[in-house]
Amino acid sequence: MSTDTNTFEHVRAVLTLASKDTATADKMEFYNNWAENYEQDLAVLDYSGHRRVAICLSSCFTCDREAALVLDVACGTGLVAKQLKEHGFKHFVGIDGSKGMLDLAKKTDLYQDLKQCMLGKEPLPVQWGN
Repeated sequence: MSTDTNTFEHVRAVLTLASKDTATADKMEFYNNWAENYEQDLAVLDYSGHRRVAICLSSCFTCDREAALVLDVACGTGLVAKQLKEHGFKHFVGIDGSKGMLDLAKKTDLYQDLKQCMLGKEPLPVQWGN
């Protein structure tokens, strides 16, 4: 996952590894190792899912965006939060299984809180109500 091999074929091979049915610990190790090159690799693929999510959410969200608290599940490096910020959202809580991804999401300074949680294996680490 080195930047000097950041070609479409290389990224496709990386994604093939990500989709293998492996143990949770192995999958998290993979994402921890991929975190540093994740955004560059997605750019090679011309990935736009994060932009589409932000457009979709902002087009149907009718409340005050500046006051809304967005729970960014599987937040990765923070790509969706970056896009949502451009649409007027300001408050984010992120959850991801990968510490490496969370470390990069923290550097965005967009999240009020970040929690490590493996979806489907653990309950969401959020508080419901007050």
